[in-house]
Amino acid sequence: MDAIAAVRSVSALPILALLTFDESAETLAGVTAKAAGERLASLGIAAMGANHGAGLLAALTALEEMQTDGVPLAALANVEQLQLRLLLE
Repeated sequence: MDAIAAVRSVSALPILALLTFDESAETLAGVTAKAAGERLASLGIAAMGANHGAGLLAALTALEEMQTDGVPLAALANVEQLQLRLLLE
């Protein structure tokens, strides 16, 4: 979560935090998707989610476990020539 603090120290833009999860919905460091979701939600970010580094089903499982009240979820597919657009209202 140091990365979020670092971004906030230089920018006021909304933060979208995406993590990579394995088939067990854990990060490489062993953090569960549920624990990650709870921690990220407490940091007041704009959205949180997963990329599908271990496959689409792993990302969907992680997203389901990350759900908390009030924080939108996001997913980022790992495909060629992917364009990510964040539209702010």
